[in-house]
Amino acid sequence: MKFVYVSLGICFSIALGAQAQVPGPEIKKTQDGYCLLRNTPAYALATQFTPLPSLGECLQSGGVLPQPPEGIQPYALPVYCRGVDCVDSLSKFKTVYPIQPSGRPRLLPMASSLSFKQRALLQNANRIFDTNPTLAILLVEKGEVIFERYHPQIGPKTPLLGYSMSKSLTALTVGRVHCSGLLPDLDRKAKSYDDRLAGTQYGEATVRQLLMMASGATRGSAKRGGSPLNPPAHQPNAFFGNPWYAGYADVQKQLHDYGPPQKKPDHSLVTAGEEFSYKNLDTQALAFVAGGQDRPEFSRSFSTLFWPSVQAEDVAYWIHDKKGITHTPGSFHATLRDWARIGLHIMDERRTPTGDCYNRFVEKASTTQIQNQSKSFGDDLWLGRSWKGYGYQIWTENFEDPRGTFYLGGGRGQRIAINPERQQMMVVFSLEENYMDRLYQLFASWK
Repeated sequence: MKFVYVSLGICFSIALGAQAQVPGPEIKKTQDGYCLLRNTPAYALATQFTPLPSLGECLQSGGVLPQPPEGIQPYALPVYCRGVDCVDSLSKFKTVYPIQPSGRPRLLPMASSLSFKQRALLQNANRIFDTNPTLAILLVEKGEVIFERYHPQIGPKTPLLGYSMSKSLTALTVGRVHCSGLLPDLDRKAKSYDDRLAGTQYGEATVRQLLMMASGATRGSAKRGGSPLNPPAHQPNAFFGNPWYAGYADVQKQLHDYGPPQKKPDHSLVTAGEEFSYKNLDTQALAFVAGGQDRPEFSRSFSTLFWPSVQAEDVAYWIHDKKGITHTPGSFHATLRDWARIGLHIMDERRTPTGDCYNRFVEKASTTQIQNQSKSFGDDLWLGRSWKGYGYQIWTENFEDPRGTFYLGGGRGQRIAINPERQQMMVVFSLEENYMDRLYQLFASWK
């Protein structure tokens, strides 16, 4: 057994690469019993520990090495990723569920000619690409690709992590499950569909309230990317950003660790449906609602009920925890063109009203159902600053382009902008968020 621990330690060190020496003890043994090696991100994060002089002594005292980086889950990814690895991240995960493509993928033809206005737009797109941390851009108008460009380190077959754009796919899958009859009433409490949510505020919320980020549970923090900022008082190490938090491998534990309702400044409790506050765990709860107990697991519902309508060309991927529960808030990987096919599927539903259940669901999902007033909660709790509205896990009313445009949005600068009336779509993957205003302006100018 000790041989395995030492082998993992070697792999762990190699994966992280050479770093400058960090002062402190050789080993930090955390209260959870993990032996953290110096010069690793987890070592730097640990504040409550027993200092030990060697790995051997830590292991002999009952300590264990944490999983190496390839075993982490999406919420801890920023601790390890650098550059393109932050988005082309599939190799970092062990619990990967592939989603097979369609036998007949949707065509994405290149435009045979461009108008003067389109050529001017592309000049601006190239300037943005050249002067910002952009990985890929694809622009579609009336079903034709007018611009497609990639960073040299990725290409058309690279599975790209959408981060929180995964939330929108979660909502659309809930819509498909709902309209199949397996989730008959969106206004029933979530715990009535899966008792694993019982005892949490997420379970007390209705499915519709979870879709609108209005569960009333602990608000998400900008510093934690939409997860709660502070750990529960009885579990000081259970904080998001600590890569060894056991909840990363067990998302049901996350929901119960952070299960109580949000408290207001006067110590009264926020009730379900009372407020919009962006939080990853509302979306995580939807994994149990859309898949579980008398329904297929979420990724299987996604594969059978939602994905076929996208008509994808390449394999896509969801990441799971150790129990097989999908990390719905931010783990979906697909190629750039298949992300575009997702956007076109949504656009089709919006442009061709049929009045059927799913068509009505997509219309609600992509139009404002609740106002984003999270600015009033304070700077760290004000998420989605570029949008005034929210649908079902989709952003609406962008400040630059409020009429008819909605966005799928993910951390570190992943965006899909869709305007069904103009038949225009922009798909962007990035390394950082620091130039999003230029992208919003680019899309808004495309009229």
